[in-house]
Amino acid sequence: MYWGITQFNITKGYMEKLNWVPNISLLKNSSGLSYLSFRKKLTPTFYKVWIDMALCLLMMALPALFFKEAAGNSLIVITLIPLCALWSAYWIHAYGCFFHEGAHFNLHKNKTTNDMISNLLLTPFFGILVKSYRVSHWEHHKHLGTVKDTEISYMSALSITNLLQVFVGIYLLKTIIRYIKNFKSVGSKAHRNSKSTTFLFTLIFAVIVQVAIASLIFIYISPAAGLSWAIAYFILYPLLAKIRQTLEHRSLDVKIIESSTEHGAVHRIFGTDFFSNYFGAAGFNRHLLHHYDPSISYTNFDELEFFLKDTSVAEELFSNRTTYTKTFLNMMER
Repeated sequence: MYWGITQFNITKGYMEKLNWVPNISLLKNSSGLSYLSFRKKLTPTFYKVWIDMALCLLMMALPALFFKEAAGNSLIVITLIPLCALWSAYWIHAYGCFFHEGAHFNLHKNKTTNDMISNLLLTPFFGILVKSYRVSHWEHHKHLGTVKDTEISYMSALSITNLLQVFVGIYLLKTIIRYIKNFKSVGSKAHRNSKSTTFLFTLIFAVIVQVAIASLIFIYISPAAGLSWAIAYFILYPLLAKIRQTLEHRSLDVKIIESSTEHGAVHRIFGTDFFSNYFGAAGFNRHLLHHYDPSISYTNFDELEFFLKDTSVAEELFSNRTTYTKTFLNMMER
């Protein structure tokens, strides 16, 4: 029902559901090529997706070597704990972004296989089944910037108080409660209860998996390495996710405070340097393009942006182009 419109035949009816974006289905470039004709030529480059995911897994495991090499030197080991925690968190966060790509059927051309990959490889990190996530996430696409949006972390400022909530677990608790409320507001009563119950089970499963990973690292690598992983996953990963989501969608209007306010749709295009490509992995670094057409794989964003630059939305692309650093500093000033 909800995801049916995201077989992603871009029609007028579809774009009316996303009434805050330009109707790109009607766009033509200077050569007269329509957007609908252009997008038919786009196919995801799946091997690139898998290489990016494999790189994230490799990078998040790399600190184990550092701790092995530093064994016996207490000062270096103590220094490595926060540094490696931040490193691992950055790559755990990058890896987790691919769950979103799976939600849009861009991990494999076969949708059943796509979902299997998402659930087997990413649910242990994300704590939710991909079909459940789709139900909630599509509401975000339909209601971005409104009180009906289901992904509202960007509506709270990057203040010291809000960031401290991440460190003490309040942010995670609020996020869990929000997802449960999302599931209870969509579909039939039986469907709602089923989704909520399944979410709690998968969430517990993910916590058990991560505690098990930390415990194995603690035993077979070192206690410091195990502690570093636990800090990375349970504290720094949510912090990075909160910051990224806020940078993508939060208005710089200082009057916008919390989710009780109609925020308005805000979306940005960040850089394509190495840091930005993985801080905003799976195309989050060019999130405006994703919200224009949620079906397009990030592996096609170069082609998509090239086409759109030759259309009437070129000025909007230019005006929303920025960097993570610039946006972060602007938000912290407020």
